[in-house]
Amino acid sequence: MPGKIFQTAQAIIGEYYHRLQEAATPWVEKVSFYIDSDQPLDTLPFTGAVPGLELFRGARQPQGLRAKQFTIGQRLFDSTMEIPVDWLRKDKTGQIQMRISEHARKGSAHWPSLLSTLIANGETGLAYDGMYYFDTARSWGGSGAQSNLLSIDISGLPVPTDQKGSATDPSVGEIAKCIQAAIVAAIGFTDDRGDLFDPNPTGFLVMVPLTMLGAANEAVTQMYIGGCMTNSFKALADKQGFSVDVTGNPLLGWTDSFAVFNTSTDVKGLIRKGDGPDGQDIRVMALDENSEHATLTRNCQFIMEADREVEYGEWRSAVKVTMF
Repeated sequence: MPGKIFQTAQAIIGEYYHRLQEAATPWVEKVSFYIDSDQPLDTLPFTGAVPGLELFRGARQPQGLRAKQFTIGQRLFDSTMEIPVDWLRKDKTGQIQMRISEHARKGSAHWPSLLSTLIANGETGLAYDGMYYFDTARSWGGSGAQSNLLSIDISGLPVPTDQKGSATDPSVGEIAKCIQAAIVAAIGFTDDRGDLFDPNPTGFLVMVPLTMLGAANEAVTQMYIGGCMTNSFKALADKQGFSVDVTGNPLLGWTDSFAVFNTSTDVKGLIRKGDGPDGQDIRVMALDENSEHATLTRNCQFIMEADREVEYGEWRSAVKVTMF
């Protein structure tokens, strides 16, 4: 079936922006917050926790916020698609118009790609506190020692023998126990004042390789596993009143690991920086058949570019689990 036929550069640009919005990946905003900046390098404070209510003792006790500095740069990304003028004019099947739409959808996949690389490198990439983003021993102020990197021997988990799997292919019961361990760890994190980081979590996102997607989805949705065994993790989530979503991410490259993100916190686990409002930072240009470029070269160009960068945010909003 022929695709839409765009008559003008303005119509083409409009289609790009429509597709960029339409194809946005839902998990991106759940795990990251956005900084709008036109600066090539920003040095910003990553602030600690706010004070809570305390008994009034005759005079106010103002308390400042701890802060650590972090820097986030900006890189220029570009995608230029060139198509012969004759192809565009004689596109009877609509294939070129479809490719224009597909090009825009590729632009919407850019944030997930950048963030996935950041997540995948979390055991070697540094967070604002100078520790690895996923690390086993860290503290700040009165937080005490904490870890957002868990290693779990699944052979010792209380799962029936006929429901045993492996580290790269865990059973529903095994991955349910591992997800539960990650969420329990996240709920117990304390801030630099020694208070619970998130005293009332309402949602978590489990990010798994595609090989674990089916088992993880069953683990967070089914009350019974294997037809008879009660899913204690699902019972816990229902009782505590928080939701758990699952997304498969083939870009991570993990085979025996997954990550859990606390999606209810205001300070997310990752940071995105762009030049322009969130969702509108990609600049689109079309040198269509009426352009000088097309007149001289007999080619049209369709261009997307953006100044972007990603960085690690609040590590307490993320937990990585490696099974063995």
